[in-house]
Amino acid sequence: MDVPVVPDGRDPQDTQPELMRDIMLVIKLAVPNIISWLMGFITESINIFFIGRTGDDAELAAIGLGNMMQNCIALSVAFGFSNALDTFVSQASGAQQYDLCAVYLQRCRVLMSIQLIWMVPLLWFSEAILVGMGQDVRVATHAGSYNRATVFGLFFIFQFQAVQKYLQNQGHVKAPAVIAGACSVLHIAWCSIFIVHFRLGNYGAGLANVVTWMLEFALGTGYLWYVAPELKQTRRSVLFIRRQALAFQGLRQYLNLGIPTVLALCSEWWFWEICALIVGYLGPTPLAAHVATMNVVAICFMVVLGIGASAAQLVGAALGAGRPKQAWRYCWVCVALNLVCWSVMALCLVFGAKPIAFAYTKEPAVSDVVEVLVRIFAVIGFLDSTQNIMGGVLRGVGRQRMAAIMYCISYYVVMTPLSVLLGFPLDLGIYGIWYSMGIGTGLMCVGFSVILCKMDWQLLAVEASDRLLQDSADALALVDPCSCTP
Repeated sequence: MDVPVVPDGRDPQDTQPELMRDIMLVIKLAVPNIISWLMGFITESINIFFIGRTGDDAELAAIGLGNMMQNCIALSVAFGFSNALDTFVSQASGAQQYDLCAVYLQRCRVLMSIQLIWMVPLLWFSEAILVGMGQDVRVATHAGSYNRATVFGLFFIFQFQAVQKYLQNQGHVKAPAVIAGACSVLHIAWCSIFIVHFRLGNYGAGLANVVTWMLEFALGTGYLWYVAPELKQTRRSVLFIRRQALAFQGLRQYLNLGIPTVLALCSEWWFWEICALIVGYLGPTPLAAHVATMNVVAICFMVVLGIGASAAQLVGAALGAGRPKQAWRYCWVCVALNLVCWSVMALCLVFGAKPIAFAYTKEPAVSDVVEVLVRIFAVIGFLDSTQNIMGGVLRGVGRQRMAAIMYCISYYVVMTPLSVLLGFPLDLGIYGIWYSMGIGTGLMCVGFSVILCKMDWQLLAVEASDRLLQDSADALALVDPCSCTP
């Protein structure tokens, strides 16, 4: 195991204070998670770079539009299903129910694969959909070509994401990060071959995605085969779908947590796309500034996402191990560590806003707006990053429904109407839209803080134990129906 998520007792030679040990454990988990997230972001950026250098404005716009459709229709949903493993696998691993971890992995794989039934047609016919929505015909044609090529790789990225989450929640965080990093570097080669050499344009970018995702899947599966004995599981159990994974009761229980997790993630991803549409009504200059600033935000948020994933893993594992006090401590250590990290990033954003803006654009009108937006987010980031960490904790404890409700209210009942009000009738423009983000994320921080402070952590540990015992009994009954009495 790369990182012992729930250490078995204290090493007599370890003289570090308990708090410092917790902080170091979070960091050891977070850094590889950050690298994994960053590599996924870089892969999209490589596509944009190659098309920007070899194609025209319509092809470049189509890459952005195609990525938006892939994120909203496919990746956000699939990643939401895999995020449910933050509850299931972390708690099962903490309770040393290793065979159950494999069952959860297979259930996740099955449910993610089923989603392809409706995702593939939507992306395959995206050209017609975009034209019907009034998009430029040339842009829609190139976006459709990009999406049609990419759909052949969706199965592989879904499966790799499941394996990645499965490994991370058992403390194996380095291998997925190395695989993601290596495949991102190789993605440059695939883009050179398909986009530059064969001159396939957007279709070539889609093929490059397919090759990268297939390679991630192959390497992830190979590592899973290699490490299975160390995880105290058979290679067959982690690589092949078993009867227990297909049981209706088990799939329904996974969906009970999986659907709220999907809703929580989709509500966040979709909001930012809606926000870009709203900003577009302000004109090209505000939209260009918004897109550039969102790129800065995405890079900064890699650290937040890494800590949030660590929070889910540690809290879930501690509850599964029957250590509610440790779970509570991990929760607030992750929140505090995030605030320290964001304080450093906020200082960099505030004092580096001008050079950051200049790095993204040489247009003075756009650069001036980016500079202001970067400083606004330096402040808003304290709230946005904190709610993200708390959302990770809620995944670890299995309270995804609370998070989903809070996200839907904050993003669509508060932030979306408020952004329109501040941006247009009150004439604050793009700055008003970004101010609304601070109000909405502040609401989430308050709501999540109240939820976490009122939680009975002892009861959460009991609930985790009861669910694991029930799942284990159900899985055993499918293997040997005579083993369970009526």
